[in-house]
Amino acid sequence: MSSTRQSLAGPADASVERHEATVRNGFWFSHLTDAMQARMLAAARTRRLEGGQRLFARGDASDGLYCVIEGAVRLTGSTRGGKEALLIVAEPVQWFGEVALIDGGGRACDAWTEGPTLLLQVLHDPMIEIIEATPGGWPAMVRLLARRTRLAVLAVEESALLPAIGRVARRLLALADGFGDHLQPLGTVYVPQERLAAMLALSRQTVNRVLKQLEAQGAVRLTRGGIELVDLERLRDIAQ
Repeated sequence: MSSTRQSLAGPADASVERHEATVRNGFWFSHLTDAMQARMLAAARTRRLEGGQRLFARGDASDGLYCVIEGAVRLTGSTRGGKEALLIVAEPVQWFGEVALIDGGGRACDAWTEGPTLLLQVLHDPMIEIIEATPGGWPAMVRLLARRTRLAVLAVEESALLPAIGRVARRLLALADGFGDHLQPLGTVYVPQERLAAMLALSRQTVNRVLKQLEAQGAVRLTRGGIELVDLERLRDIAQ
């Protein structure tokens, strides 16, 4: 493995307190026990990275669990030839890094920052201690992993069964919902068409055409840098 696990965290990071309310807005974290929330926040630290930095690489040892506070992290698979597949983009209040934490193996993918990014990190060893010391700790981690697995199954289903317009509609709904991590769906999704195309393994031209179809049907409105979800019910019908 290309990195080693970091040691136990030192004194509490005072900057974490400033972002506590943001973290508590996430669906998964908000459903943890009070004890587990408190222990994770006490052990957490913040990390600020510039755009285009690699947070970890496939095969690296787990260095803990992450939550996006600001910015975004692109999780990708890649070949030796350099071809990249976009798996997911983790955005604010989404947690990631649970797979290697749970099974003790190396990281399953690469992680890159998309623009300036602020992360909350609970280091590997303190996180394991928290999980084992807190009643319901391991079931909570299984729920986080199960959410990710459910998304992967849905992605396979979309690719095999849905037309392009259904796949785009379903992905817009997932982005608005933070892939299940937002307590309230966003009204506007800020995602470049190139990124949306990469997520769905569609061409940019196809995504552009589909977005215009969705706009003509009154489901979305294309704005400068964003996609406003005008009619969620219509979008859900199209996504079926």
